[in-house]
Amino acid sequence: MMLNLFSQFLVALATAYISYFLSRKHTDKVAGRQRKLLKIDELTQKIEEVAKEGTLYHSSAINMDTKHKEIIIQHTISSISREINSLTSDPSVQINSLPIRDAMIKFRQKITGGDFATTSRSPIDIHSPLLSQIIDARDELISQLKELEC
Repeated sequence: MMLNLFSQFLVALATAYISYFLSRKHTDKVAGRQRKLLKIDELTQKIEEVAKEGTLYHSSAINMDTKHKEIIIQHTISSISREINSLTSDPSVQINSLPIRDAMIKFRQKITGGDFATTSRSPIDIHSPLLSQIIDARDELISQLKELEC
């Protein structure tokens, strides 16, 4: 009788422990997903902002303000790249990170390529293909980033 009562206690204890462990694991998974979604939203906002700054930079004449924008744009793009690498190297994110990294490289090249940060740079026309290429690269990067939400 005593053994039967003890075995019932052990079964109840094991059940409670397993239940706690599974619920905690589910809670951690939900919290991790929420953090990932917030990070994706933050990155999307940064990408949109740097694309806007990049188009303004390329269509403006060289002055002290554009020199300041060069630094901000380069810093922000480096920050976005680091955060994407961090997000895609997370073991809980099971994805092929190559498309998003390719999209990031293309985005960086469109904004900082060519005569970016040179003293001979001249402002480009608002209808220049470069501006639409920056927007296209932005949209592709955001699209690749949004696929991480799944």
